[in-house]
Amino acid sequence: MSKRRKRELSFFLTESGRVAHNKKCLRCTHDCKQSYRAVILECKRFERRW
Repeated sequence: MSKRRKRELSFFLTESGRVAHNKKCLRCTHDCKQSYRAVILECKRFERRW
């Protein structure tokens, strides 16, 4: 991964250098995925199906 790409994804990268998304965003089919560090208060596209 280039330095520029690492700077762009720095909020998503874990300590091991891998990209990680929020648990709610993992199964979502849309491309609006959020970082694992973000706290999602409300997502219009996320529906809880339990």
